[in-house]
Amino acid sequence: SPQQAALVAKLVAFFGRDLGCTDPAFPAYTGSDDMAAVHAPMTITAGDARLFNELLVSTLRNAGVVATDIDAIVRPYLASHAPAVAQASICDKYRRVLSPGAPGTDAPGTAVLAPVVLGTFGALVNATSPVKAFFDGTAPPNVDFTADAAARTVLADNLVAFFGAAGALDCTADAAFPAYAGRTDQVAVHAAMFITPAQFEYFNGALTGVMAGAGVDAHDVLDTGVLLESFRCQICTQCACYEGAVRPTTTTAAAGTTTAPPPPPPAA
Repeated sequence: SPQQAALVAKLVAFFGRDLGCTDPAFPAYTGSDDMAAVHAPMTITAGDARLFNELLVSTLRNAGVVATDIDAIVRPYLASHAPAVAQASICDKYRRVLSPGAPGTDAPGTAVLAPVVLGTFGALVNATSPVKAFFDGTAPPNVDFTADAAARTVLADNLVAFFGAAGALDCTADAAFPAYAGRTDQVAVHAAMFITPAQFEYFNGALTGVMAGAGVDAHDVLDTGVLLESFRCQICTQCACYEGAVRPTTTTAAAGTTTAPPPPPPAA
């Protein structure tokens, strides 16, 4: 199409200028150099930018560009533009997906995250879930969220606000998004729980699985998984990297046994 041809021509001129094409007949780039302004309306996430860069690198590699040139020139060049290009959070991107239109008309952040949280809860409390005990009252925090609708609502609201906070999936561009008012010390929040690596990974997989099933792009799901993994040493009390002073011993319905935890890791 004419639009595609114009875009390709502009990208050729842009990349050619910056990557040092000295052919006198090479087309001059006449567009804007303000990458933040150019990409501001596009709700591009860090995952989107990384995918674009990797596709470009793959194409260069397949065309015969040697790896040393790609690693020494192309990758650093693309990385230098990434902060200006990727200005949207994952939440903002899917707010736009749910409600296309001009900025300011996007869907509420809760419309993005609430279905994810509620869908994840269903996976957490199913009969075969290894973390069911934490949500049916059997294990700490000893609240049956499956039977207590009010408690379940509070839990869901807190999780939506937590995951939508700045530094997470970041729904803060939505002025009406609820601020997280719960405890921020994840070691303290989970200190009484006997959370094993398998349980920690099950929770993370349940949440990212719901996102994938809802049509969230794979690279955004991957970035969410990286975010969840960053909490391992604060939440997973039975992981070797656990940052808490003491690993609790408790009985979990999922395991059906009382298990003494391994000794804490040696002090650094």
